[in-house]
Amino acid sequence: LRLQRPNDRWEYNSLSFFRVWVQGMVIRMQDTCAFVDDGTGIIQVQYQKIEKYLPAPIEVGMYVLAIGLPTKEDPTKITAVKLTTLNQDPNSESLWFLEVIDLHTHQSSLR
Repeated sequence: LRLQRPNDRWEYNSLSFFRVWVQGMVIRMQDTCAFVDDGTGIIQVQYQKIEKYLPAPIEVGMYVLAIGLPTKEDPTKITAVKLTTLNQDPNSESLWFLEVIDLHTHQSSLR
């Protein structure tokens, strides 16, 4: 994955973005950092700024959604602006891959 960061935006291929959306399984915890495996790699999600707003503690084994800003130093680390568990729906993980495929197909047809 090669990302460029001009003007406080991240760019990948022809896509430009400010935030990323990650869904995956928490495989490790370290203080206020969750290591999330989304099936393509491991993302470090820093959530100390929003910890007091979480409805429940984040734990290993939870399926989570994280939206955040890639850090300047490393795009595999994000600072979360939203973090929530998706464990209540047992189909969340399998449906997420279908949503990504649908989005990719739709974006490809716009080019």
